[in-house]
Amino acid sequence: MKPEKGFTFIDVMVGTALVLIVFLGIFGIFQLGLKVVSKSKEKIIATALANQRLEEARNLPYQKIGIEGVDENGVLPAIEYYPSDTQKYTILTDVDCRNNPADIGDTCLCDYKTVTVTVSWAGRFLGDVSLATDIAPKNDIQECERQGGVLEASVFDAQGIGIVNAQVQVEDINNGTIEYCITDTNGECAGERGIFLDTSSVDENYKITISKAGYSSEQTFKSGDIYDSKVIATPERPNATILEGQITEKSFSIDILSAFSIETKSSRGKTSFEDNFDNADKISEQSNIVVSNGEVTLAKTNGDYFSSGYLISTDISSPNLQGWEQFSWVESVPAASDIIYQLLYFDTDISEWTLIPNEDLPNNSTGLGLSPVELSTLDCVVYNTLRAKATLSTADLSQTPTLLEWKVSYFTRVANPVTATFTLRGEKLVGKDEAEEPIYKYPPSRHIIVYSGEISDLEWDTYNFSDFSINDEDVELEEGIPGEIQPDGSLTVALSPNTTQLSTLFLSAENTLLVKVKDSETSNPIFSANVRIYNFGLAYDKTQQTNEGGETFFIPLEEATYNLEITAEGYQVYTGQINVLGDTSTTAYLILSPS
Repeated sequence: MKPEKGFTFIDVMVGTALVLIVFLGIFGIFQLGLKVVSKSKEKIIATALANQRLEEARNLPYQKIGIEGVDENGVLPAIEYYPSDTQKYTILTDVDCRNNPADIGDTCLCDYKTVTVTVSWAGRFLGDVSLATDIAPKNDIQECERQGGVLEASVFDAQGIGIVNAQVQVEDINNGTIEYCITDTNGECAGERGIFLDTSSVDENYKITISKAGYSSEQTFKSGDIYDSKVIATPERPNATILEGQITEKSFSIDILSAFSIETKSSRGKTSFEDNFDNADKISEQSNIVVSNGEVTLAKTNGDYFSSGYLISTDISSPNLQGWEQFSWVESVPAASDIIYQLLYFDTDISEWTLIPNEDLPNNSTGLGLSPVELSTLDCVVYNTLRAKATLSTADLSQTPTLLEWKVSYFTRVANPVTATFTLRGEKLVGKDEAEEPIYKYPPSRHIIVYSGEISDLEWDTYNFSDFSINDEDVELEEGIPGEIQPDGSLTVALSPNTTQLSTLFLSAENTLLVKVKDSETSNPIFSANVRIYNFGLAYDKTQQTNEGGETFFIPLEEATYNLEITAEGYQVYTGQINVLGDTSTTAYLILSPS
């Protein structure tokens, strides 16, 4: 007789797992079915509610199709709940007045209305349904029930590309009502998205403001508006006037904001070698040329010009040379002639003047090209003295090229960081006052820069820097990089959109003092030494700390004798006097304190 077999523990576990899998699957299907049934039920009810609201709108008189409290004569609630006691369903209604650009046969611009109803529900399986319908008037009388016109706005960047999602705000300055539109992918609020407005009761009663986060802004003005404490008599962009049955088009330009990153420094001692050719005093060598009446031309032989000739300047250098800047010239060159410019240096290896190699000054062997030529990359130790050479040539012996002047500029000092104050303003206008004086969009404002700093949130424009001062004393701008110095001493700099423009201002004064502080034994510079100069008769007393190079720079100063007092941790106090006249420098050697 065989023994009976029972279920092992593993058999029981496997069987249980299989039963669980089957029943969990059945439960999941059942739960999904409940969700589908529940959501379908909610959707059916929400759709019915939306259709009911749309049907109510279709049955209203055309002039009453609008949002209660928002649209004139509107009776539809913007928000409603159903049922009212549990507020399970939220009904949102929106009405937009549409203009059909193709409908040019009438002057009534609200050609039809779009009613949008969105019904959402709460609960475990939440959701929403959105339905819309267009309702057209039955006749012209209904269509023209509301009198008004349409404003269409276009918003572009500095390159003329439309800006999406810019906000167009239109305010009726008479009653304070405001309408909004967000520009489309073409940067427009136009066509069906145009802003329907009441006919203007007075001229220029609609103020338009264009904005977008991170961008500059634009706005319109009305004569009599106040901006920067000034009354605008003639606005650059007047407010809009809406005419009955007409489309008013306006365009605006905004772009991403920018900034100036500014360094303020002392003068680099910019100077130059210049020759206007009133005589030949600054010419070291010449051949087949004539210098006369401020001109250099080819000489003549037998009534014709020589085919070529050249001149070389005298030495261009300075015992305090710190760096080269530019080589420039002014010329008059007929079509059949030419002038080639080159720079030479004294090569000590061969003891003669030779051309600067092309690797240090590109194209020098064949001619430097257009004026001006940048020389800032030249090593002023290797190239501490230069000479300029010009070779004149002509293929038509009845004509000659003419050299009118040339200049080589260079620097004689190292610029030191300074704390400076200046006025900054933009060139764009919002309008003019009664005296026809400009009212600037970015009005004049004072800024102080402690060695370096940033002025941000600026729109693209041309900016003017002026009224420079240091320690409340006026100073002059010697140089601005980049930018162009104007005849009045101000600097103009163009600022592009979405840019941080690096700018350096080099400021000069008639009298300055550079103090260098060093260790008396090692001659190493002493950092963070306190340098005090004072003259009680001039009511001047100022203390500054030396930088990592052991230097500090005082600007501006009057021509006078100043007392000098220097202290540094671990060193004896240094005292003395210094006579300041022009650009003055002195070196003080500090002695270590006894242990």
